[in-house]
Amino acid sequence: LDKEGRILTKDWTKYTQAHVVYQPKNMTPKELLEGTKKVIKGFYSFEEMMKRMYGSLKIHKFAPYAFSLPGINVAMWRYYKKEFFTGDDSERLPPYN
Repeated sequence: LDKEGRILTKDWTKYTQAHVVYQPKNMTPKELLEGTKKVIKGFYSFEEMMKRMYGSLKIHKFAPYAFSLPGINVAMWRYYKKEFFTGDDSERLPPYN
C-alpha cells in the first residue's frame, strides 16, 4: 500500500477499526466506511444474534455457552455503536489534520 501511495495517514491514533487509513481499490474511502457499517449492523442485528445462539445450541449442545453469546454480542454492538455510529463520519474519513 505504501509503495502504491495508498496510505492516507501515518498517524497511529487513526489506526482503529473506525477510521479509513488507506485508499481502497475500486471504491472511495466513504464507500468502504459505509460498507463496513452495513456489515456491522447486519451481523449484530437481533435476528443474527439469535441465529448464532440457536446454531451454537445445535452444534455444542452446551446451553451456558450458547446463552452467553447474546451478552457478548450486545457488548460488541455497544462498542461498534460508539466507534462507528456516534459523531460525524467526517472524523473517520480523510483528510486527517
